[in-house]
Amino acid sequence: MLAACVVDGHVIQENWAPQQMWQIASAVVLPQRWAATKEQTATQAARPANAREQGDEGAEGLALQHTDEDGTTVTGTRLGDGAADVLKRHGFKWHRKNQYWYAPGSRDQQADTGFMDAVAADLRAENLTVTTAQPEPTPTA
Repeated sequence: MLAACVVDGHVIQENWAPQQMWQIASAVVLPQRWAATKEQTATQAARPANAREQGDEGAEGLALQHTDEDGTTVTGTRLGDGAADVLKRHGFKWHRKNQYWYAPGSRDQQADTGFMDAVAADLRAENLTVTTAQPEPTPTA
């Protein structure tokens, strides 16, 4: 039998050092961090929107807007606020660099007011505050 060590109740077999580090990370560290993050997210999501402190980011709610340059975007979301599931159902993608949700294919297009109204209604159904900004339609001559 191979020699082993026990880390926080998990048996780590004697192995190549990087493999042991991977075993410790995947069996001990990551599950603890995942549980702590889920607990923290649950407590943040449990707070009603009107109980958030004024200094909190996103306390003013979500902003659903359409511009020709960016298309239809949603800003002001927070981890665990429930907006991500709704936005994913409507086809939104997360723009990592600019830190907002966007509707693919909506750039350089007219605002789809029906789509935006449906997204806003679903977000409000999740008890989220949503403000919408739609540009005035440009008259065609």
